[in-house]
Amino acid sequence: MDKLVSAFKAKLEPVLYSLRDQLLECHEGLTASVGFSSNSAFLLRAYVSVLKDTDGEEIAITADVRTVGDTIVIESDVVHEDGLIIADGPSTILNKDISPPKSQEKIDVWLRDFEKLFSDQATLIDSAIRDLK
Repeated sequence: MDKLVSAFKAKLEPVLYSLRDQLLECHEGLTASVGFSSNSAFLLRAYVSVLKDTDGEEIAITADVRTVGDTIVIESDVVHEDGLIIADGPSTILNKDISPPKSQEKIDVWLRDFEKLFSDQATLIDSAIRDLK
C-alpha cells in the first residue's frame, strides 16, 4: 500500500505544482502553496492552498487518499475554507489487492479527470478565487 501511495504522490506532485503556477499567472496578487501530509485518517492529503491575503480567506484544491475497509479511496475537491464545495473533483476506489498495472491504470484515469476538472470548471473556480476576501 505504501508503494501505491508513493507512486500516486509522484504522479500528482507535478500536476499540483503546475496548477499552482497557472493560478499564480492568472490571478495577480495571489499566494499559493502546495503541501502534503498524512495522519491516522488519510494515507495522503495533498493540496494547493490559494489566498489573496495572508489574513484572508482560503480556497484549497485537495486530493485525499484513505482506506475504507478493504479499499483505498482517492477523492478530490475544490473547497472554500468554510467547507463550501466549489467544485466536486473525481474519485476512484481501488481494492487493496489490486495488481500494480491495474492500480496505475485507475490512477492515470483519475489524474486525467483531476486535470480536466480545472478546464471544465475554470469559470467557477476563477470566480471563487476572485471573490476571496
